[in-house]
Amino acid sequence: MTLPPGPTEHVSSDTSQLSPLDPKEVIVRYVRSSEWLLWDDDGRPALTILGIPEKDLRGRGGRSVSVTGCMQVNNDFLAWRATFINKQPEWQDDPVYAFAEVERLTGIHDTKRRPELSVCADPIQDWLGPNESHASIVRTSANMERAKNPKTRNEVLAWGPLQQRIAAAFSDIRHCSGLPVKKLCEDAP
Repeated sequence: MTLPPGPTEHVSSDTSQLSPLDPKEVIVRYVRSSEWLLWDDDGRPALTILGIPEKDLRGRGGRSVSVTGCMQVNNDFLAWRATFINKQPEWQDDPVYAFAEVERLTGIHDTKRRPELSVCADPIQDWLGPNESHASIVRTSANMERAKNPKTRNEVLAWGPLQQRIAAAFSDIRHCSGLPVKKLCEDAP
């Protein structure tokens, strides 16, 4: 398969101007490679912090953690995009998704019970074309400022634990066909 030219990540809009997604909406994060997954003793996959890059979560350079809202798209659209984003050769014909409900992400709070994250509709035109169902996960602007201030830094989650909580919210991981994801030989201990 020939991939279109271009970067593998997008540059997001200014998320302060975007609309939050419905808390009940299901979003999908495309799993690029098996390196983004850990396996429990029962062989079930879990998303790792590699799938939630800190630089994207910080919103640096207009970036965000890219997801797609599932309410307005069909599986063919998800599968088509995932095929180009996938970096795992074994998954080329059946890419892997991680699903989460928005409220599991917006329900992550700091020590003062303030929301840590925003999940906003963020339609984009990227190297694959238009994606009207694209959304962005970013840390709230108030908590970004608190994280920079030595007096309030202890009120917010550190980046690593925040990435872990976000990754854990994506608890439904499967191939686009619906089949479960199996551990690849190279992932074996």
